[in-house]
Amino acid sequence: MTDTQLIEKELEEIDAMLCELECSPSNWVATKTPEDLAKILRLAKLSCMIRLFLEQRAQIGLEEVEDLKAMLKYPNIFT
Repeated sequence: MTDTQLIEKELEEIDAMLCELECSPSNWVATKTPEDLAKILRLAKLSCMIRLFLEQRAQIGLEEVEDLKAMLKYPNIFT
C-alpha cells in the first residue's frame, strides 16, 4: 500500500468518526470527555490540511511530502 493510499484510508476513518459525531452529537457528548472531543476537532482540522496536500500532490516537492509525513506522525504539533 502506498503512502497516499494509507493517508486516504486514515482520512476515511476520520470522516466516519466525524459523520458519527454529526449524526448523534448527544451520544458523543455523553460518552466522550472534553479532551476526546478536542482531539476529534484537531483531527478534523488536520484532515483538511492533508486533503489540501493531496489535491496539490502533483505540484509539491519532496520537502512538503516529508512535512505531511511529520503531520501524520505528530499531529499535536500542527494543531
